Amino acid sequence: KDVFLGLPLHAFARLKMQALIPFTLRYNQLINKCGPYWQDGEGLLARLRDEGHKPNLYTYIALLLCYRDASPPQPKRAAVLLETMRAEGIPIHTTACNAVVDCWCRAGNMVSAEKFVARMEKDAKAQSKWLQKDISTQLAAPNEQTYLILADGWQRLGVMEDIAHRQRGFQKIGRASCRERV
Repeated sequence: KDVFLGLPLHAFARLKMQALIPFTLRYNQLINKCGPYWQDGEGLLARLRDEGHKPNLYTYIALLLCYRDASPPQPKRAAVLLETMRAEGIPIHTTACNAVVDCWCRAGNMVSAEKFVARMEKDAKAQSKWLQKDISTQLAAPNEQTYLILADGWQRLGVMEDIAHRQRGFQKIGRASCRERV
């Protein structure tokens, strides 16, 4: 217990943190609570800037998730926001890129999602130690989650079953051609 207030230490720490949370963190929490209401998230971001505070990576990720969860999803706005991050010099994290990929997938535009992932892969190769370029202008490298998001997008469109069926058909054709050779 704290000697001065008679509160448990965790409660005292929580009260102290609420008083000391910078404005940006409070706005991040508010944007997180916007959920699918991306207009509210954009309004909070504008208000944050109007008050003279600078948004950080987490502010943008929260807004990207609003775009992703919107009905209908807003992939074009998400792509523009990612460009804004890049212009402001905020390093682009894989979580932000995955939110944009998921936004394209939920919108049903798998071609744009695949192009975006291809761009991520290209930039990841450019970030190797031999081809070092300005990392602030590049997208983050894709990770396992990126490819799971793509697979989920294809599955939502009902194409995964066709692909699995075709793979089984190719396997049968391959086995049959092997038997003929023997």
